[in-house]
Amino acid sequence: MTPKFARAAAGVMAKCRVPGADALGPRAASRDTPVLKALVLAALQIGCWNLASAQTATEGPSNGADTVRVTPGQMHQLSIVKVMPYPFRLQKPAIGQIAFNEDASTVVLTPFSGRVTRVIGKLGDDVKRGDPLFEIDSPEVVQAQTDLIAASQGHQKSRSQLALAKRVLDRLNILLAGHAVIAT
Repeated sequence: MTPKFARAAAGVMAKCRVPGADALGPRAASRDTPVLKALVLAALQIGCWNLASAQTATEGPSNGADTVRVTPGQMHQLSIVKVMPYPFRLQKPAIGQIAFNEDASTVVLTPFSGRVTRVIGKLGDDVKRGDPLFEIDSPEVVQAQTDLIAASQGHQKSRSQLALAKRVLDRLNILLAGHAVIAT
């Protein structure tokens, strides 16, 4: 108890009088007065304790560098462990650029442009020269395919005409050998 409250308690206890104690005699007054004094002293102590706790509650924790505030949601993630030295990795910030090794890579080019429709070679596969890596849908290839189909049909037509010409030649040779006269 602080000296200020001790003096106040002594003043209150000195003025305590029990009503009707004088009628019972001095002995009754002296018997009831210590009980009353104890009750007053207890009430003062409780008041002082409530006042002191109210002062610390209003002050609150300081926001200094040595203070950490933990929310109830964070509290379940914390645990208490024994403090001991722990080796930390030394980290140094640096500015740099991440790039691939140009000596260990090969540029792959197609002879024509187009859209990739299917990837055949997968990442990490070993490939050799001539292995297919992807399929391409290209307008240039479509034109080349059309030209190839037209040339193939022209070739078929030419072969048919050649075969017909050979049959006509063979027939004429047979007729000439038989001394047949061709009428014109």
